[in-house]
Amino acid sequence: MVPVPIAPAATPRDELQRFEQVLTEVATGFINIPAGEVDAAITRALARIADAVQAERITLLRTGEGGVVHVSHSASAEGVVPLAISLEPQCPWTLSELRQGRTTSFSHVDELPPEAVVDRAHWARIAVASNATVPIFVGGAFRGALAFATFRYHRRWSPEIIARMQLLATMLGNALEHERAQRELVTAMAFERLISQTLASLLRASPGESDALIEHGLGAMAQLLDADGVALWRTGSVRGEFLCTHRCQREGIHPAPDKVDGSMFPWMIGEILADRAVSRSVAAFPAAAAIDGATLRAMGGLSIVVVPLSIGPRVTGALSFASEREEQGWPESLLPRVRLFGEMIASVVARNHAEAAERDARAEAAHAARLGTMGVVAASLAHELTQPLAAILTNVQMAQVLVEDPDADRTELRATLDDILADDLRAGKLIQQLRRFLRRDELERSHLALSPLVDEVLSLVRGEVVGKGVDLRLSNHAPGAAVVANAAQIQQVLLNLLLNAFDALATNAPGTRHVVVSVHEEAPQVIIEVSDNGIGMDDAAQARAFVPFYTTKPKGMGLGLVISRSIAEEHGGQLTLCSTRGVGTRFRLALPTASNACP
Repeated sequence: MVPVPIAPAATPRDELQRFEQVLTEVATGFINIPAGEVDAAITRALARIADAVQAERITLLRTGEGGVVHVSHSASAEGVVPLAISLEPQCPWTLSELRQGRTTSFSHVDELPPEAVVDRAHWARIAVASNATVPIFVGGAFRGALAFATFRYHRRWSPEIIARMQLLATMLGNALEHERAQRELVTAMAFERLISQTLASLLRASPGESDALIEHGLGAMAQLLDADGVALWRTGSVRGEFLCTHRCQREGIHPAPDKVDGSMFPWMIGEILADRAVSRSVAAFPAAAAIDGATLRAMGGLSIVVVPLSIGPRVTGALSFASEREEQGWPESLLPRVRLFGEMIASVVARNHAEAAERDARAEAAHAARLGTMGVVAASLAHELTQPLAAILTNVQMAQVLVEDPDADRTELRATLDDILADDLRAGKLIQQLRRFLRRDELERSHLALSPLVDEVLSLVRGEVVGKGVDLRLSNHAPGAAVVANAAQIQQVLLNLLLNAFDALATNAPGTRHVVVSVHEEAPQVIIEVSDNGIGMDDAAQARAFVPFYTTKPKGMGLGLVISRSIAEEHGGQLTLCSTRGVGTRFRLALPTASNACP
């Protein structure tokens, strides 16, 4: 139907009065309105205003990401379809005028100037008869527009009506700004709580619990920001490479890839390495980000935020969150908090990696020390092995003779074979002890009875005891004492203390070299003491005994006691000493009993 002019239902003065009355009522309704009710209030207000000014459609447009103008609210008369598309790029002249603070209006599309040819075609295509659009500015910044349109008749927009439209636009703009500020404040406060709660949890957590807590924190952040997926990244060994360490996404959403690099996201990675955040929809990516946009679309992404994370002056990672269900726009004011949250988590991850590297280094040092210790007793161990092997050889030769003799005593043959078996078991037991002592399993801990563990160490030093003329005794065996520990590490500590005690006896006369090993319980601990009656240490030597690289031995490295104390502390125990010059030294290793050990 062709639009025709019609007589208004009331005089212009009556229309103006109705408009002003509705404006007053609407303005009153927006006073102290909660942020969650603003949208519904705007929709009701537009419907009432449309009826008051005989407009068949009123549309509120807002600027979004990148300044793109989009429809946020629309009210229409019966039979008129609400506007659901943006004015860009359909109305370039109109938008240019609005951004410069000028109202546009026409009672017929033919009134539009020649430079509005694209706009004229658009209005004609959707059958708009007349239109008035006023800009919305908040704080001096263009925030959108309010458009009034008719379809079934042409009408003129008086300066008085347009002035009231501008008043309404300002009021709606302020209401939306108030809503935005309230929502950002609520989100910011929730983000602050999330940061403090996550940090508190991570500080209390053991290294094994950190990953689960980090993923929980990322999931909470995604829910707070209404993001579909979130990922934490660290820089790889190659520049421009980022490796995903933690991720969280809604059900049915593509997970973040394990690795991204410059071939996939050249523009975004360049921005991140330059310490600049990226926050926009894929549709608003610049021309330089064509590859990035294509890659992100292939992964299902519509909007993304990537914030660089730094430790010191260097970018060490990134935190990203994205939307797949719809285009999203996240406020710029939120990015510093996102960065703080990401850098807090990244620092925890870096700390865990550093602690893991330190544990590996300590384990390597402990293993090297064990190898060095075995080097010290190698000759004695060789002797210990030679004895059963030599006995096996002799008994095998005897058995061969007995087998060849038809009159041989079978009882004697059986006894010879029994001796071979016993010597083989003796040699095998020693080899098994060596294998357990030397293998690398520093992280494995189990429930250990101390009695057999101590016996194994004493058997390893039997050759040293004999060779150096030491009287080695075991007192207070405490057969029921048990700990949760790494067997090889505890044996390493005990072996190191015994070898130190043997060395301290070097100046004692033969027959006066005594070492006593004592095992007893002092709840909630098990105590292992190694005492000698050697030369002892003065106060200065005792003060430095556990200092790295301090040693009184000509060929010592000064690491044995340092490593031994660190092993004790890693097991929740202590290693201490008490020494008197000329009297002797007592080392005391205290470990939690199995029932009191930390899990």
